[in-house]
Amino acid sequence: MSATTDLIVQPQDLLLTPDQLDQRIAIIKQRYEMLARIHKELMKKDVHYGKIPGTDKPTLLKAGAEMLCALFQLESEDNQVAHIEDWDNPEEPFIMYRIRYRVTDASGRTRGVSEGICHTKEKKYRYRGAGRVCPRCSMVTIRRGKYPAENPGWYCNQREGGCGSGFDADELAITRQSAGRLINPDIPDLANTCLKIAHKRGHVGATMMATMASEFFVDVEELPPGDDTHDDPPESAGDNSGGTTKPSSRPSRPQPTNVSSPPSQPAQPAGARNTKRVISEAQHKRFWGKVHDAGSRSKSDVEETLYALHCVDENDKPDSRFITVDIYDRLCAWAEGGALTPSQPQQPQTLASQPRRAQQGGMFGGGR
Repeated sequence: MSATTDLIVQPQDLLLTPDQLDQRIAIIKQRYEMLARIHKELMKKDVHYGKIPGTDKPTLLKAGAEMLCALFQLESEDNQVAHIEDWDNPEEPFIMYRIRYRVTDASGRTRGVSEGICHTKEKKYRYRGAGRVCPRCSMVTIRRGKYPAENPGWYCNQREGGCGSGFDADELAITRQSAGRLINPDIPDLANTCLKIAHKRGHVGATMMATMASEFFVDVEELPPGDDTHDDPPESAGDNSGGTTKPSSRPSRPQPTNVSSPPSQPAQPAGARNTKRVISEAQHKRFWGKVHDAGSRSKSDVEETLYALHCVDENDKPDSRFITVDIYDRLCAWAEGGALTPSQPQQPQTLASQPRRAQQGGMFGGGR
């Protein structure tokens, strides 16, 4: 028999004896139990793994891959297999890194190989959001309201550092501003970021292969916090950008008739940031205690009042946890049946006389 024939693996050589099969199964079970314990007892959410919308399993992060390599006594070796650094492109610089990772055990045997690629044509790096600037405080915190439903206005989001001012839907100082996505003019600044991300992607993929962790995690790149470079059409109503209004996910509520809009807050110096604090949890419970004890305000009344005062969450929904301390006492007095004092935006007096609507599931914390 020739040397070449000796190297051919016959089908029967791949079969395991019953004892060998039992031994392999015991090893697999032991590794599974180790992974389950590591996941339950050592790993922390948003540190070693995170949950990405649209995935059934958590995503393994860089810190989690490093922990698995340490516990399983694995060594990793990286190799840059390709890179492009087109710094001088007059139209748009382009940077790309491709890193191959190989994970080995203590004996030097390869257990996992994976490649990570990162480049500046990825949406999160190529574009920057072009937000609207508040004409009064010069902060990029202008957001579209939801009421009135037929032609909602604009407001400067206090939770993002804005001044809280309100504007009509056809305010030219806002509608003339372009919104959407702009090409990032600082692409060269992303060189180190792309290199690090490529290393991380390769390392996580190889580690998952070597530890058989795919039953617990998925290898999906996590999205950056606050990523607003999406493909949704720009919100517009009276906007010159040519987009259409994105429909709200919940039905609009009936609006009171013969109600004047609350006056806008006084303008702040350019560049000033809002430093108002929100109420504590104890104050939050006290407010709702007054609402229920007095019985003069329905949850719908509270919702409309909070929205008029810009006490909203990051999704632009009324939320009593975002009541600021400067209006807390006045809101408590209003909850007991009084009226908001003139120093604050006037809440329409017709709210108290309107027929009570059925209380709906909370869009904000509070209600008992």
